[in-house]
Amino acid sequence: RMLRSAVIFYGGGQVGFGVIDQKIKDKLVFTNHKGAANSIGFVENFPPPPALGKSYLFEDVEQGYEGATTFVLPSNKQLYEFCFTVPMSKDMFRTANESQIMYSANLSRYRLFGNIQNCIQEFIRSLGYTCYGYASPFSGMMPAIASAQLTGITEGNRNNGFCTSPEYGPILGVFSLVTDMPLEPTNPIDAGIWRFCQTCTKCADACPVNAIPKDHEPSWELPTVYGKPDITHSPGRKQYWTNALDCWLFLTEYNGCGACMATCTFNTNNAPIHELVRTTLATTPLLNSFLWQADKFFGYGLTEDKEAWWDLSMPVYGFDSAATSSQGGYNK
Repeated sequence: RMLRSAVIFYGGGQVGFGVIDQKIKDKLVFTNHKGAANSIGFVENFPPPPALGKSYLFEDVEQGYEGATTFVLPSNKQLYEFCFTVPMSKDMFRTANESQIMYSANLSRYRLFGNIQNCIQEFIRSLGYTCYGYASPFSGMMPAIASAQLTGITEGNRNNGFCTSPEYGPILGVFSLVTDMPLEPTNPIDAGIWRFCQTCTKCADACPVNAIPKDHEPSWELPTVYGKPDITHSPGRKQYWTNALDCWLFLTEYNGCGACMATCTFNTNNAPIHELVRTTLATTPLLNSFLWQADKFFGYGLTEDKEAWWDLSMPVYGFDSAATSSQGGYNK
């Protein structure tokens, strides 16, 4: 409760907690940090030097540390993770694609996260514990999307490159930090989002390069990409497999896209549709077709006039920070 309140005060949205047991160490903790090893310069010259992609190790030490080629965490004490969302501006995302306005909103999560992380690490340190943060702005020690789903603040969706929360939809960033401060784990949720995505192909229809599959049944099997094995995803999950190659080539060439997130049925503000999501999706698919059309009724979806954003009257940071509040007169 204390850490959740602190994270929200420092700028986070929802917060979930988990225990780093052996299964998490084996399945989710990265073997190496991306760092500079993520450069395309190593596509034909892999692996990169160890110093550019430091390995994560668990050793019998009192406190974790960073070495020349390693990030070492203590194996002799119980570690925990906490994952939190950083909302972004839904209205800016609706100017997708090929939009610098959308691109600015997409990058805002990293700017805000830097401040949140510094505050949280100092807060935990003041209580006598250690918080292990991101070694670089874009990458922690485990995939944050997986942490967000396992700790119950988001669900998976048709585009496996992001996740969706009942409160903020897909327009958010997720970040996962590690600490030795004891935390009570939270459970995964079923708000009906994942099941809704199996009947909806709106994001796939909006993708300019058809990188998102339109199948109604997810699969355990990774498809090939141009006849070659898909090495952009990790196997072991039943989901829809986005063609990350075509996706990233397009957004790199056009300096951003985001059409899938912008057109998502759950990219809504604090409107009555949220009550429908909470009360119907988790129990019945009867209103799925209505929700698919709801963005037109509520005035959501992609915006033709991108420049109109400059004339909008928006909240601080461009998103509704009271979306998860129920006390103090907020979100009434």
